[in-house]
Amino acid sequence: MFDVVRPGARVVLVVPAGRRLYDYYDRFLYHQRRYGRHELASKARSVGFEVIEDFYLGSLVYPAFWIVKKRNRLFRDELAGDSLRRQVSSDIDKTKDSRLGHLSTRLERRLLAMSVRLPFGVRELVTLRRPVRRTSSTSLEAEVVLPAGLGTGLNRSGARALFASKSR
Repeated sequence: MFDVVRPGARVVLVVPAGRRLYDYYDRFLYHQRRYGRHELASKARSVGFEVIEDFYLGSLVYPAFWIVKKRNRLFRDELAGDSLRRQVSSDIDKTKDSRLGHLSTRLERRLLAMSVRLPFGVRELVTLRRPVRRTSSTSLEAEVVLPAGLGTGLNRSGARALFASKSR
């Protein structure tokens, strides 16, 4: 990815978090894996990116998410084909438009606006910048403005990458 990002450009990646929580739902969404804490940032840094931000999303729902993922791995790990599609469809129907989901999202946005970052979450957001010149420096002095709506719709979409041009 480093070679296709223009010098000075930023990249925002949102990936599934929690290496040991991979289950049938991840398989259905074609996730290849879930990432460990700071793993993606470390890999990006090793190829020359500057890491501007690295934090979790979905922190407030994480305890319930962890329990469900562990249960899924124990009892539903073998789902495939039509039974997999039916189960995922049922899971989505049970959680879409959840009051708890909407409330936790609003509260988490407020916490993030106050720079409160919890050390766990459902997804990890990493903001990278390709240096104008490749250096060994890992300076984190940069202002980040996230695009409007970035925190919405991430629970079913898998990893997203937003490529931005140089700061205007």
